[in-house]
Amino acid sequence: MVLCVLELIIQQTNSTVTTTILQQPNGWSFLDVSLSDWVLVFSSLAMVAVTIALAYYARVAIVEAKNDRRKDSIEKQLEKLFSPMFEILDTAGRLDVTPESPRPTFVEEGNKYRVLANEDIANLWTLLLNYGHYLDPTEHDKMRTLLSTEPKEGWGTSLYFPEADYNEWLGFAAQKREQLRAELRTLS
Repeated sequence: MVLCVLELIIQQTNSTVTTTILQQPNGWSFLDVSLSDWVLVFSSLAMVAVTIALAYYARVAIVEAKNDRRKDSIEKQLEKLFSPMFEILDTAGRLDVTPESPRPTFVEEGNKYRVLANEDIANLWTLLLNYGHYLDPTEHDKMRTLLSTEPKEGWGTSLYFPEADYNEWLGFAAQKREQLRAELRTLS
């Protein structure tokens, strides 16, 4: 293969030495090749090596840039959406029913509800409106529907998450947060 490449390079030089070498019955005789032919051969090989090195460098730079963009996207998702969502929902789940508790658990006819304060509802709406594009469309619609439900009569203006929805959203936020943290560790 290399000999074929050398033959083609030497043929292009149009020197008299080339025709003599190619006409020899025993093949190549490197002693009959002039210095200018060797310079052309090595300069061509050097150009091929430099081209390969530049292509490799470009590939490495592109992969690093892609990883950096992905890492930035993950950090934004964690910082702006999933960590705050998890904190709001987790806080509502850790507080028990007490007169001082702004987020009690509420039971009606055997159904258990988690109460979110108006401030938390506003924070969840802000997260959904500003960073909802990080959610799957189905998750986005489910959260929007849940936040849009009207409070039941006599329950005040706070939002009462049914226990099943609360557990689903808390689990979703926790799982997504851990998944993104693991991916971030992999990229770092």
